[in-house]
Amino acid sequence: MTLNPNYQTVSGLYQLTKNWAIALPGEFNRRLEEESMVLWRKGVTLWISAYGNDDGMSIEKRLDRDEVGLSKDASHKTRVIEDGVGRLTYRLSEKREDDAVVKAVYATTHADDCQIMIAHYYDDDQDVEQVEELAAAIIYTGDLA
Repeated sequence: MTLNPNYQTVSGLYQLTKNWAIALPGEFNRRLEEESMVLWRKGVTLWISAYGNDDGMSIEKRLDRDEVGLSKDASHKTRVIEDGVGRLTYRLSEKREDDAVVKAVYATTHADDCQIMIAHYYDDDQDVEQVEELAAAIIYTGDLA
């Protein structure tokens, strides 16, 4: 698989922020864009945004809030709280103004003190299982700084 040589390459257990890491199945390019981190390789793009928990809400309440805001077209929804981390994932296909269809697995992962949101875009339906595995591969590492 050919990656773009003009961007950093990351792989393996990659520390996204001081609180979050991801277990990557192979190499991805990395860039920062619009205050988000973007990881990508052919057919798969992860758009990553991390936040604190400034409102002081519990993990359960934040998951409730996230779930209420889901599109009616969301499918394959899963919600889990395990080992102090809450996850909400779902699939969504959206038609753009140019009639192209954008397919994604969206994942919001919460810890007591922070949260990370990742849109996992994919081109081919055969990649959806790999993308869902990536959504589950987010690891809360605590404050490593």
